[in-house]
Amino acid sequence: MTLRIVAILFAGVIFGASPTSPVHQQSNSKDRRPSDPALRAICGPLEQMSSAQFELLLETVRTAWLEGSQERATACFSASAIFSTPPSPGLVGRESLARVFSGGPHRELPTRIEWHHLIFDPAQQIGAVEYTLQRRIPTHGVIIIKISHGLISNWRQYGVASDLAWEKFKGMNDF
Repeated sequence: MTLRIVAILFAGVIFGASPTSPVHQQSNSKDRRPSDPALRAICGPLEQMSSAQFELLLETVRTAWLEGSQERATACFSASAIFSTPPSPGLVGRESLARVFSGGPHRELPTRIEWHHLIFDPAQQIGAVEYTLQRRIPTHGVIIIKISHGLISNWRQYGVASDLAWEKFKGMNDF
């Protein structure tokens, strides 16, 4: 774990809302959060998410996805979140998303997920991440994410399956 991620994790725990703060008291009863206080600080009701909190949120989703922990991954999504990989119509709601993050009979869990470039606009609460997802064949792509009240409300993922490693895939357009 890099020093930067450790610092973000520390900041998320220190500055995350406590279960008794007014922010947590405003949570919608239909939008249940995990009982683990560390997860509430990461995936949780916030009026405005910062860039550092967005990075921590995506690291939480990445780690949970790799471990096949659908509860931890979907806790970072709103109850009515939309997850799509255009041109497919997508999935709506946490329960539908569970199969994405848990593997399942016809879904292979990734063995590696790497975030290459992560950007976030706190004013719009919209972010993007360029990624590599390793299964049998690597997929490189971009995910556009909308945050609402500290949770992912929209996840639109574009990917290209390629045998090329990231360094070769991006070619000379290196930044």
